[in-house]
Amino acid sequence: QTPGSNYNVPKQVLTSVTASMITSTAMGIAFDGNDLYTSSDATIQRRDKTALTVLSTANISTSVIEDITLDEDYIYGVSREHRLLKIKKSDLSLLDSVGTSGTGNNNFDVPMGVANDSEYIYISDSRNGRLVKRKKSDLSYVSEVKFGRVPIGLDVDEDYIYIAVSTQSAPFSTFGPASPAIYKIRKSDLKIILTSVTWGGGSRFSRICVDSSYVYVGIGISDKHLGTIGRIYKDTLELADLWPIGT
Repeated sequence: QTPGSNYNVPKQVLTSVTASMITSTAMGIAFDGNDLYTSSDATIQRRDKTALTVLSTANISTSVIEDITLDEDYIYGVSREHRLLKIKKSDLSLLDSVGTSGTGNNNFDVPMGVANDSEYIYISDSRNGRLVKRKKSDLSYVSEVKFGRVPIGLDVDEDYIYIAVSTQSAPFSTFGPASPAIYKIRKSDLKIILTSVTWGGGSRFSRICVDSSYVYVGIGISDKHLGTIGRIYKDTLELADLWPIGT
């Protein structure tokens, strides 16, 4: 079925993983044709997509892995120890990493999101208030764009990067709620070409994913303790609809 402006889906949970099954803080999630990969605290887990049973686990980091993305052969993750990680999918072994705390080309300050395309990795360097572009081959620095605000979740399509940015100024002392927006950024030169309206009400955006027509964003509203999925048109960054998922 093709999504439209009145599109509604049955909110039926087919299979779930409870907190007791994970026994840690689940942060990042990504999948390929066969398996589901999650980052839970400092570990990476590979799960069966149907049954969600654990197939393999590896302790990769000394700190929480905030987000992961993957391609045919590798998993790329960002951790709270200010590092970008490159991990082999076949055995979940750490192949390479880069980063220490700081503001330079090879530094990060609490990176919160990561995405990739055929050649590059894109990182939300949150406390530094910037989006960083690096090569997948050797993790080397390519370029960046500074927001002066706090970027969190992001995803990419063929030509653009879509990133959730808080209106909280960077650097900042806490990850508290702040009125967020979504930026649409051209991949070739990291130019911001479109910005959504700023959301109020104590909202906070988290993770983002995109398909051919929409941006999907997780929205936390602190004063109501309500979790919502927002669906936003990619071409205009205007809201299509909202799906409440919890109280």
